[in-house]
Amino acid sequence: MNHTPKDDGTAMYVYNAKSAICEQIAEPVHFYIQLREVLEDLSLGIPLDFEDKYANLAQGSFAQSYTFTNTLEMEYHFRFTKNYFQFLLMNYLNSDPNVARCHCCGQYFIPKTRKSTLYCDRVMKDGKTCKEIAPAIIHKNAVDADPVLKVYDRTKHKMYKRYERAYYSLDQLPKGIYFEKYLEWREPAAEVRTKYLKGELTAEEALKIIEVKD
Repeated sequence: MNHTPKDDGTAMYVYNAKSAICEQIAEPVHFYIQLREVLEDLSLGIPLDFEDKYANLAQGSFAQSYTFTNTLEMEYHFRFTKNYFQFLLMNYLNSDPNVARCHCCGQYFIPKTRKSTLYCDRVMKDGKTCKEIAPAIIHKNAVDADPVLKVYDRTKHKMYKRYERAYYSLDQLPKGIYFEKYLEWREPAAEVRTKYLKGELTAEEALKIIEVKD
């Protein structure tokens, strides 16, 4: 790894090397979480703040080379995985993408037109897509009115903040959690949210899994 220190024979080498390795492993994970935040802002029509919120995504570095046979072929060389992901994201954003979040399953998608689209074409239940089953659950989609969706959004924010406390840290801070623990909550919670919206779980059953009270 580019930032792993050389072994100088001191007792501090292991600590410093471990810290550098943890940082390199954490970078792609942190990018993934930021990517989700970018998609959410895009889906809500919120201008992306590259001066503050996404400042670390706005700049990157890579080397460029080319070869010529019958055509000119360009190659890009990245030292860090995060720089490659940032490059892909910036190219994607440069195309002025149209991103929406399905009001049924909660996943992001690219609508076929620029018109406001509430539901995606993912197959969700009995071979039916979100667009087809949405009318039966549309009354549950108002987050301000639905207790399960309110708790889901509030808990997701809380768990993400706990992950941020442990980011780059070798020792877990008070109430800080590592990415694995964040996913252990997020993936089941997102699945439960979807099942609740589809009418497969009651509010009480959903809240038992989604809510984190400590």
